[in-house]
Amino acid sequence: MKKKLYAFVLFVSLALGALAPSGLVAAPDTEAEAEAEAKAAAAAAAAPRGSLAGVVLDDARHAIAGAVVYIRTLNLGAVSASDGSFSLRGIPEGTYEVCVNYVGYEQICRNFAIRKDETQHCEFLLHEGMAIGSVVVSGIVEGQRRALTLQRNNDGVSNIVAADQMSRFADANIGDAMKRIPGINVQYDQGEARFGQVRGTAPDLTSVTLNGNRLPSAEGDSRAAQLDLIPTDMIQTIEVNKVVTADMDGDAIGGSVNLVTKNSPYRQTLSANAGMGYNPISQRVTFNGSVSWGSRFFKDRLGVMAAVAYHNNPIGSDNIEATWKQDDDGKAYVDEFEIRQYYVHRERQSYSLSLDWKFNENHKIELRGMYNRRNDWENRYRLTYKDITPDGDGTATAYLRRQTKGGSPDNKFARLERQQTADIALLGEHNLGWLGVEWGFDYARATEDRPNERYIGLESDEDDPIRFEVDLSDGREPHFTPTDASRMELNTTNFIKLDELTESFSEIEENEYKAHVDLRARLFTGTFAGTLKAGYKYQHKEKSKFITFYDVEPADEESFIAAAMGAGNTFDATRGNFYAGDYTVGDFVSKQYLSRLDFGDASQFDLVRNPMEEAENYEGRETIHAAYLRYDQQLGSRLKLIAGLRLEHTQFDYTGNALHVDADEEHITSTPVSRRSDYDNWLPSVLLKYEPVDNLVLRASFTTTLARPKFRQLVPGDRVNLADEEYTMGNPDLRNTISNNYDLMFEYYFRSIGLVSAGVYYKDISDFIVDAMIEDQTIGGTEFKELYKAVNAGDATLFGVELAFQRDLGFISPALKNFGIYTNYTYNRSKVTRLTDPIFAGRSADGIQLPGTPEHTVNASLYFENKRLTATLSYNYASSFLDNEEMGMTAFTDRYYDSVNYLDANVSVRATKYLALFAEVGNLLNQPLRYYQGTKERVRQAEYYGIRFSVGAKVRF
Repeated sequence: MKKKLYAFVLFVSLALGALAPSGLVAAPDTEAEAEAEAKAAAAAAAAPRGSLAGVVLDDARHAIAGAVVYIRTLNLGAVSASDGSFSLRGIPEGTYEVCVNYVGYEQICRNFAIRKDETQHCEFLLHEGMAIGSVVVSGIVEGQRRALTLQRNNDGVSNIVAADQMSRFADANIGDAMKRIPGINVQYDQGEARFGQVRGTAPDLTSVTLNGNRLPSAEGDSRAAQLDLIPTDMIQTIEVNKVVTADMDGDAIGGSVNLVTKNSPYRQTLSANAGMGYNPISQRVTFNGSVSWGSRFFKDRLGVMAAVAYHNNPIGSDNIEATWKQDDDGKAYVDEFEIRQYYVHRERQSYSLSLDWKFNENHKIELRGMYNRRNDWENRYRLTYKDITPDGDGTATAYLRRQTKGGSPDNKFARLERQQTADIALLGEHNLGWLGVEWGFDYARATEDRPNERYIGLESDEDDPIRFEVDLSDGREPHFTPTDASRMELNTTNFIKLDELTESFSEIEENEYKAHVDLRARLFTGTFAGTLKAGYKYQHKEKSKFITFYDVEPADEESFIAAAMGAGNTFDATRGNFYAGDYTVGDFVSKQYLSRLDFGDASQFDLVRNPMEEAENYEGRETIHAAYLRYDQQLGSRLKLIAGLRLEHTQFDYTGNALHVDADEEHITSTPVSRRSDYDNWLPSVLLKYEPVDNLVLRASFTTTLARPKFRQLVPGDRVNLADEEYTMGNPDLRNTISNNYDLMFEYYFRSIGLVSAGVYYKDISDFIVDAMIEDQTIGGTEFKELYKAVNAGDATLFGVELAFQRDLGFISPALKNFGIYTNYTYNRSKVTRLTDPIFAGRSADGIQLPGTPEHTVNASLYFENKRLTATLSYNYASSFLDNEEMGMTAFTDRYYDSVNYLDANVSVRATKYLALFAEVGNLLNQPLRYYQGTKERVRQAEYYGIRFSVGAKVRF
């Protein structure tokens, strides 16, 4: 604790010295100005108070969101909302100059007389600034302007992306849009960005919130929100807060990503998008569409905003997977190899509604709701080379499995995974003179259902393995060529055993109840203005995972196998252009045959419950009580200090299962096990924001944040399987990961819409969590081939550098005024300082990077925009990183997420005032999702998705 306190004091001292070497008050303020401001502040403190409220509009009388409205002599300001409205409260009686700033517009100032207990109404009409020149301000430029204004006004380090900016790229969901932001990398599932990583940290170290409330997870294991559930069309702004203040949730080691839904506008708006595309693997047409409408009624008291989006995407992927082992001489060989063909059909529906009612300028309530549903129908055909045994002469033996994944006929003969999230919030905002009050109630729900998930697997003779010629000269694409090709064919001679016939029903559910109240009091005005905030937040979460799993046993297995491979019951899953390499998938039992099997017919099938699969079921409850104090202090007109302390008290109660399976699988026991616990976390924060000159912002901060373990990691109960020689340990004693964070950031905002920024950050992380997989372990005198356990692996440090630049290129030459660049680079240097869990007793921490941390991340976009045409070319790169899902006892078994290179392009042509036509191409480089084991040359998984194409139209009134 003393070391952390010393580091904190040293950091703040250096920051203060660097930011204000000539004193706390900014140099541009003269002594006369300072004295005048001090007198004005003293007089104002004793004066009666009133308010100023109004709206900020552009030349076309469209609302401007993110404009800064301020009274300099009082150091009092506000930022206009999405409908352009603003409110300045607690203004001492008197006459003041009120100014409005917005990037790319001329500043406007007007005088207003404030009277006791009255609210003065006003309207600011902003005009284009000369710095814009003849550049058309629409789409890209307008989105940049709004985002940069909001980013500049934030107290902490943040990045903002507006809806207009998101439309620049071929991004279907929020995850794809996030990968454009500095310091962010995303992980993919079936070619779509699913999880986000902020500043080199794993997805579980970042919180994703909707309008300030954390999104529940539709998956049973992870806390990370599924970003591919939400279309970009439904979001107005993405706010990435890389430094959190005390009034924000503390579970944000990487940062907090806040998704702001569309709010009611200043005047009626209507927009619609529709597009069609093509997927080369499914060879089917895709469709995306959205509509949003908003208006105000009853003399602008009632605001309404509604939006709906629908995406229908038949997609697919080509996949290979390998597991590597070492022989007695340390030589690597492939122990198991798979060739997979996926056909996936994803359908998304998303609906949102926002209602607000303004009683008057001092009282407002708001109701917001969003519902998202994703149906994922998947068929998978998997050929597995099992128990590959090298002979030492370039050949090996193995036996084969051919597996089909499917579902019921009413679910398109496919496994249906239906994920749903819903969030509804009631919010209130009140001005009670010197006191501001905000409150809210929120209910959120996430579910995942998998009904009638079926598998059928046929196996060749394990006692008469097939001989293969092995080619591992290219470990990225291992090849196994049978010496007798006829033994690969699906027939009753080659495949004699039913390896599996199963049906399962899975239900995952998460319900969250939240309530909060925030109080804000402005204690001082003027040069040393001060504001005190205090608040309380209650969060209660209920999480459950329930699987019903049946092993299906045919009454006559031999006849069943013959029928399954009979005429008309098989399917050739081979694709002519298999992206993952020169492989042949071959024939399988068809999805239609699997789906139409009547498992309810007792004369044909016997259904046996599988306790080993059902042992993963659990129920859990978590309750978090959070309270905070935050104090904002102006130190002159250009330096601001924000200090805060947050306490989070967590209680949890989880129930899992202890499973024991004997060596013969004859005696299986499963016993419920429960565990309760509670703990406290104190989270201090200190932030400094300094503006030495106009348009230049310097920020420094120290914060403490946390990350809670995944749900399944906390579930009690060990699962011991002596038959498979596997041991899976529950670990309800896992501790939260804690990080002390230090940040310095420099930002310069160009008058002509643009930004250059540079920053450094350092994270001192303790008790980071990994899912460990250890081979050949002896526990209680019994040998196990594999041991799985989630552990607090140890401590680590993370040092990072962020650089960003965005601007139109007119400053180079007037001929380039319609071109612009948006680029950023992030460098992360992570290091595990020590491994603390006994499971890693035989491994040194030297040379191990923090799991989930890419060393280099690059985002670059070049765009062109004029009155008729908008075109963008964008590139994304992230280097490889150690995967926190599988860390071994040796470097050989570690799994890495490989580096990625993505290139996307789109073009939009304005056909009329209200209509634009567009074309988009995504994943031009056909980048795969790739994992490797130990070194890049040993492929663990390589999954290819092909290039995406889409054309369509956008209408906006």
